[in-house]
Amino acid sequence: MAFANVEWRKLHEHAVFLVEVAIGSDHNPLLLNNLPPRNKVGKPFKFESFNGWGMQKVCKKLRGCKENLKVWSHSKFGNLSIKIAAIKDQLLDIQKCLEQGFNPDSNLFSQCVGSVKYYINANGGQVCVVSPGRGLRQGNPLSPYLFLLVADVFSNLLNKVVEKKSLGGIRMKKRCHVVSHLFFANDSLIFLEADLNFCSNFMDIMGCFGEASSLSLNANKSSVVFSHNTKIEVKEEIKRILGMEKMKGTKKYLGLPSFWGKSKKESLSYLRDKIVRKTQGWGNKDLNHAGKEVLIKSILQPIPMFIFMCIKGLLEAVRGSSPSWIWCSQLEGKKLIQEGIQWNMGSGELIRFWDDAWIPDLLGAKVSQGSAIRGDYLKVVDFIDKPSNSWNIEKLRNCISEVEVQVICKIPVSISKAMDKLIWRHTNLGNYSVKSGYHQWVKKASKVNANSPSSSFTPFSDMWSLFWRVSSAPKVLMFMWKARNNFVFRGKTPNPEEVIEQASKGNSDYLSAIFSSRSKAPTKVAQVEKWLAPPPSTFKINCDGAYKSSSSLAAFGIIARDHGGLAQVWRCGRVKVSPVLAIETWTLRIACSLLMEYNYPSVIFKLDCKNLIDSISELSSTTF
Repeated sequence: MAFANVEWRKLHEHAVFLVEVAIGSDHNPLLLNNLPPRNKVGKPFKFESFNGWGMQKVCKKLRGCKENLKVWSHSKFGNLSIKIAAIKDQLLDIQKCLEQGFNPDSNLFSQCVGSVKYYINANGGQVCVVSPGRGLRQGNPLSPYLFLLVADVFSNLLNKVVEKKSLGGIRMKKRCHVVSHLFFANDSLIFLEADLNFCSNFMDIMGCFGEASSLSLNANKSSVVFSHNTKIEVKEEIKRILGMEKMKGTKKYLGLPSFWGKSKKESLSYLRDKIVRKTQGWGNKDLNHAGKEVLIKSILQPIPMFIFMCIKGLLEAVRGSSPSWIWCSQLEGKKLIQEGIQWNMGSGELIRFWDDAWIPDLLGAKVSQGSAIRGDYLKVVDFIDKPSNSWNIEKLRNCISEVEVQVICKIPVSISKAMDKLIWRHTNLGNYSVKSGYHQWVKKASKVNANSPSSSFTPFSDMWSLFWRVSSAPKVLMFMWKARNNFVFRGKTPNPEEVIEQASKGNSDYLSAIFSSRSKAPTKVAQVEKWLAPPPSTFKINCDGAYKSSSSLAAFGIIARDHGGLAQVWRCGRVKVSPVLAIETWTLRIACSLLMEYNYPSVIFKLDCKNLIDSISELSSTTF
């Protein structure tokens, strides 16, 4: 054993003991490394490294590229300096002519166009600042903001006219704010009363705005919509003033029907027609059941997904007066989802401490007493000590039991203060899937059947999992599954002899193919995995966590080594986190904090938790 006191550690803070391999003895030698860790400093880029004939060739190519770009720009876009100067003048005209539509800081136009600067950095420092005299060029990232500023002028102008009662918008309720317009990208929705004077005033505003901005209204791409109680002669006169035609009922806006009636069946009929057109060619394809299932999931299911997300969330939906069988089935799924969702704690500002489900290890994921009993409407963030970024244990003990306090303390407090979000508790990533929902429904149904006395047959909980794990051909399993569904849902009694004969034949073919492929496969010898060194200037972090359910103890270990195998930093300890996936995630979190603390340029993480690796891979593929 090797011992060192505090003073020795202060004098040799970089000392590292390495355990060498024992040779011819049962004692392992210890090697003391007292050298400080090597930090590779990158050399700054210098133009001096280009010299001689090579630099002359580079400069010649750059000059040729510059001339070619000038010729291409002039032939493609014309004289941009004249166009940009004209835009400057037009923006100045907007400021002068539409002063009533501007805020006090309306000089944003001239500032945006005339105060562009480019900062050039070289060799790790700022070399010079370039102020182009032409302002924003085409393709500049700031150019889209010009459109927003011009749209802001148009919006403010409409608001001013509405305040003067020269235009009238709409109200959702009697005391609501008047809505006169809505903008989405380059589309504009204007709401007016069916009044001829209002329509004339609106066209005057469009003429003034178009004259100042050189933007004109395209009547061919515009249309007008009337309410049902508008008189026919008023409709014709308004169409004449606006120069637009009436919008057709079949027209869509942003992928959704422009008109919605009482019957959602008629409004959504185009979805059915679209799905039918997609499936018309499937009958000629030689696909098995699995192939058709893949086509349905990948092509048909995404079609109604967007519109269902835009209409209304499932959790806020109600039954209605005369619901269909499909809608009732959806509402049954709503109950299942409500029982399986919980809050994933970030900052804790959106989670109600007493009423929301946010504690994974508690029954129902809630504390024992709700706000109706306590009379308190506190958020989870109210129980976090902000200076230490940890739980306020004293405040928790004053409100809930000691058991609940211990369970809550196992929940890690977010470092980044991310937003709280609802997750599905039965998957690793928290995303709902039909498979996980079906499994939870089966578990719930099996518990109900177990508690209710009945003489009918009740399948045990693992029946279907064992059925689908049978070592047989997928075609045989699908055939048995179809036979079962025909009997349960359609009342068709299959011929047992035919079922057994077809299943036996398919199973024998499957087993013969399996055994023949295994006999040809080469035998693999198991090898012990060894630690592999990372590339130069790269660090490798091995981290692992362990959880003992009997004692509810969790521990972690982290070690970071360079390409020579020299340990640079390590951590170990115990934490109040459960279960295994949580401690593995916690360990990776600490490893990432070490990465930021020591500012490692390039790092490779080595993990042994397959669930965590799969979750990170799936999250990276779907989010980034």
